[in-house]
Amino acid sequence: MKMVARLKLCDNRSVANEGFVQQYALPASWERWIIIFPIAVFALLAVAMSFGATQDYAFALVKENKAVDWFTWVSALLGGVLAVIAAIRARQHGSQILIWLFYLLFALGLIFIAGEETSWGQDFYHYRSPDFFERWNEQGDVTLHNLNGINGRNHFLRLAFGAGGLIGLLAWKSERFRDVAPPRPLQTWFWLIALKSTLDVFAVSRAGGSMSAYIIAELSEVIEMLVAMAGLLYVWLNGRRLERLSPQVP
Repeated sequence: MKMVARLKLCDNRSVANEGFVQQYALPASWERWIIIFPIAVFALLAVAMSFGATQDYAFALVKENKAVDWFTWVSALLGGVLAVIAAIRARQHGSQILIWLFYLLFALGLIFIAGEETSWGQDFYHYRSPDFFERWNEQGDVTLHNLNGINGRNHFLRLAFGAGGLIGLLAWKSERFRDVAPPRPLQTWFWLIALKSTLDVFAVSRAGGSMSAYIIAELSEVIEMLVAMAGLLYVWLNGRRLERLSPQVP
């Protein structure tokens, strides 16, 4: 038993020191694209929103039930499924119960985002909102994040996600929690999400009705999409890493 534990410890340490290609069995070019993607998308839309010739097109993309919303929904829903698979692989790998329970909770979080994004199917089936939501939801939809007192403060949740991802990178130094450590290329996603959400906390309420304030507010929809996509990439990449570490059944 001691020998098995030592072999597992050595294996975990070697995994921590491996590069992107070895850990996730993906080409090195994927790492570069993952790092660059959020910055490129955010910058492109921010620039498009700032110029009159492209403003209408850019703002249309972030409206309710348009492209950005659909990317958010698909990413969150698929991420929820992959998070369950990651939990199964973590258990097969022999990870402690806290690890695979974390993936299950993460799956619930992503499925919750997907549900909220479509008002829990209301956008598809157009059913009438219950009286509670008609009265207490600022948009009259079946969503929790638009309830009175919560609506307009969701940047705190996005900030928590970004900050949590950055803190989670420290898990690479811990043998105990390494199986939930975020892939290092995702740190650009976490930094962007955290910094934009911090801007929302301190700037939006003071910016008044200016165009810059409107652009900052609309870019929050892009950050929501990046949160869902980061969650999807997190469980997909970690699922690949856990699959490689799991014992193979002949």
